[in-house]
Amino acid sequence: MEILLVISAIIPPIILMMVIYSKDKVEKEPKNLLFKAAFFGALSIIPAIIYENLFISILSEMVDDTTSLGYIFLLAFIGIALVEETGKLIALRLSTWKNPNLNYTFDGIVYSAFVSLGFALVENIFYVLSRGLGASLLRAVLAIPGHFAFSIYMGYYYGLAKFYEVAGNNDKKKSCMYTGWLIAVLLHGFYDFCTLSGRMELIIILLVFVVLLDVFVILKIQKASRADTPIYRMYHRPYYQVPFNQVYVNPYYISTASYNQQTVLNSYNQFRQPQNPAVRYSQPEYLKYQYGEYSPYYNQNNNSQYNNQYNNQYNNQYNNQNS
Repeated sequence: MEILLVISAIIPPIILMMVIYSKDKVEKEPKNLLFKAAFFGALSIIPAIIYENLFISILSEMVDDTTSLGYIFLLAFIGIALVEETGKLIALRLSTWKNPNLNYTFDGIVYSAFVSLGFALVENIFYVLSRGLGASLLRAVLAIPGHFAFSIYMGYYYGLAKFYEVAGNNDKKKSCMYTGWLIAVLLHGFYDFCTLSGRMELIIILLVFVVLLDVFVILKIQKASRADTPIYRMYHRPYYQVPFNQVYVNPYYISTASYNQQTVLNSYNQFRQPQNPAVRYSQPEYLKYQYGEYSPYYNQNNNSQYNNQYNNQYNNQYNNQNS
């Protein structure tokens, strides 16, 4: 019987892992790194349990009525959501931040989801073994998708934070990292507050909240997947990397760049034409081909003069080298 309960606890997180993995259209993440992210997420439950028990014991001494909304609010937002989402973010950074496979903005969503679902998987096993199959079914439609939803927002801004770090914009990096963490904490805290309150009106609000959250998360995943943007770009000089939205990419020089990180889109091969190296593609032309108008970096008018400058520069360099 316990084996069946464990299986019922494991299946929902694994299904969601498979779903988010399938949405990574450009470049699939290595399975060993995904396992590492999920494992680090599972480990983060240990300090979370220690902190939550300590917080509950201290808060219970300070508040007489443990059924009051004030007590439940502090428990939900500070005792549970704050520590769990902070632990997930730490696990996410430790397992992926310096890894070269974090090279597209959508990768942040994938890794964040695996960290969060690794946490949720272990937590789900504890709940199901102690409360039975009914808890498994209830958590499969509420708690597990909830953890998944919180991670999507954290991962979205996590990928942007990495993008801005590479771009040299440290303020934007910190802002994105903090924004993703804060949204996850607030969403998680509100979910737990409604759940722990036990009040019918808040339970009804929770059900509406979960439905709306799931809809927004689905739309967020679809939009982020369509606009998946490379974090690094190879320049014509070896080992020199710049963000794609800040420099014209010359496909001819990609063939002479050093592949110290696998951060070039597979579709770049369509633009590499060594038989006719004089052919050049401007950044907006490439972005329109690859992403369409969904890309936040596609702007034909604003970039035309900028790209002409680099076109002339690279054409002159090529002619000088071959004269």
